[in-house]
Amino acid sequence: MRKTAIMLMVMLPLCGITLSAQSRGAGLWTDISLSSGNLLLDSPLGDGSKTLQQTDYAADAVLGWRVNSHLAIGAGVTASCVIKSGAYSFPLYMRLRYDILDRAVSPYLNLDLGWSLAARSFLSEEVVRVADEPFHTLDCRYVEYGNPDMYYRKGLVAALTAGVSVRIERGNRLYFGVTAGVCQVSHGVDVRGADGTVTNYATAVKGPDIRTVLVPTHESFRERLRPEIRFRIGFEL
Repeated sequence: MRKTAIMLMVMLPLCGITLSAQSRGAGLWTDISLSSGNLLLDSPLGDGSKTLQQTDYAADAVLGWRVNSHLAIGAGVTASCVIKSGAYSFPLYMRLRYDILDRAVSPYLNLDLGWSLAARSFLSEEVVRVADEPFHTLDCRYVEYGNPDMYYRKGLVAALTAGVSVRIERGNRLYFGVTAGVCQVSHGVDVRGADGTVTNYATAVKGPDIRTVLVPTHESFRERLRPEIRFRIGFEL
């Protein structure tokens, strides 16, 4: 009896591994993950170097179609919050996933491409004073804002994830990965003028007195692109 119990204890995990090694065919595909990452930005020291900054936490949800045991494609949304500033953004994207091996343990690749929306309310011109550059008089208008380092994703997002997935019960997979990509970012504050136009103020300069103020920031599409790196854990079924 004791030998039988020991054999059952050994065989049951093996049976589970055998079952989990079954391949999946075409069908509905869902991918849910959590991640944490950083943007690669200019060092605060001003020495020209780059450092990882603006740590955020994010949750992803993707819904799509599994073509076969290797390939799946879907559309997803991410909710991201930067720890330092509390700024939120919501990237919308298409995801292409490829499991390299049809085995219980397999390396995988994810390719994401989309556009990020920023959950930022515009400040009214009645609430802030807006600066003209250069400062001509002491009564010029300017922005005084307490957190010009509030970075948030806004615009193009593109990323490649590489990692390892483990097939578990009923063919579902638990996976771990590292994501490297680029995204457009904005920071500072957006001000809506009396005529309805919106201007971003993020460049800090000396004001007409001893205070540092923000003036209009004009960046090209490429200048707003910043590299980012993320660590991810997820579950797909």
